[in-house]
Amino acid sequence: MNVRASISLVHSISSQAPTNNGTTSFKQVAWGKSGASALYRHSRASIAVISRSNLPHIDPLSKLRGKISKMKLSAGESQTKICADHREARAEVIADKHADTKVPVFDISGLEGAERKLISQQIADTSESWGIFQIVNHGIDPCLMQAAKDVSKEFFYLPDEEKMKIKVVGIEGWNHSKLAGVSGEGKLYKPGTVEHLYLVQSPDTQEHLERYPRNPPAYRTTILEYAKKLKVLHEKLIAVLSEMLGLKPDALTLAITTPVGNVTMRTNFYAFNADGKGSPGVCHAHTDPGGLTILLADDVPGLEVNKDGRWVPVNPIPGAFIVNIGDVLEILSNGRYKSVEHRGLPSQTEERLTMASFYGGSHEVIIGPLPELLDEKHPPRYRTCSFGDYIADFVKAGLDGKNGLERMKL
Repeated sequence: MNVRASISLVHSISSQAPTNNGTTSFKQVAWGKSGASALYRHSRASIAVISRSNLPHIDPLSKLRGKISKMKLSAGESQTKICADHREARAEVIADKHADTKVPVFDISGLEGAERKLISQQIADTSESWGIFQIVNHGIDPCLMQAAKDVSKEFFYLPDEEKMKIKVVGIEGWNHSKLAGVSGEGKLYKPGTVEHLYLVQSPDTQEHLERYPRNPPAYRTTILEYAKKLKVLHEKLIAVLSEMLGLKPDALTLAITTPVGNVTMRTNFYAFNADGKGSPGVCHAHTDPGGLTILLADDVPGLEVNKDGRWVPVNPIPGAFIVNIGDVLEILSNGRYKSVEHRGLPSQTEERLTMASFYGGSHEVIIGPLPELLDEKHPPRYRTCSFGDYIADFVKAGLDGKNGLERMKL
């Protein structure tokens, strides 16, 4: 299916509720300017996981039935209305011996129950050894996730003259390798950089909202709703990481950002050039300067992480998020949690989209190893500075591996 044709793929999975004749009905969903409709069917994915013997039985996705309600959506309405009857699919988490990635995957539905300690420990262990993992059953509506991807692709399909209306200023706005140097921000946007849109979502002041695209019309409402849900998920995961350091659940959140919070999003679009002319660009090897990153990817591979000197592919799982530790969490934890070096590559056969949501930090916040984690056996490994100074140095140096963290080490 092609979003260029204004066909949005959405899905809603019920808990196998039958109709009067004992079967589950599928109805079309129509939304968007064209009123075109399509049915998105969720496919079962083979994924690599950390197994848990005491997990309750979960029905496989291949056995789930769904129902999509027919309705039209105006530009200003909430995109999640298309999924009013949705219940999130509980994926069967399985181990695939043939998977080419070993990045751990966690079902986090048990974080609110008796399994919290077990899942939390596994997340913390993985954050120390890998610095990256995937999560399923996270509580965010897959239909909202799909709508966010669809409306983002609609933006990138626009002519350059339309996207230039929100051309990058500082780091906010639309950027492309053809605009290298326009922002005046050192080497962050060098030639060969993937086309992307960078936005501030929290605090949602009018100044930041003015940088949002007005076309497509549904972009702002969809993305802001999506960002609101992600902020909650960010803080849920950061609370887990805080508890596993022996701290209060909100300790890391308070150390990273102000009460208003700071959430930004960079959406990368790797266009496919069928004629072979030009390059869709790359996202060069780097770590993320903030606290925690939650990445939504389409089903096209391209993300790689540096694990012990070897680039390991991270295969996206339908309906999952990819989560990675950022520099600030490595510094605050005094090196316990690892900020992972990663890069984004284009596909040789099709377009690719990723949406990275960054939590923290606020520029005025002072970052350094938390005093509660230091003693004679655990001296500080990083210096202290404001996050504003750290990000200024990061932007000036550009996407440059782990050198930002190296400059912070004592």
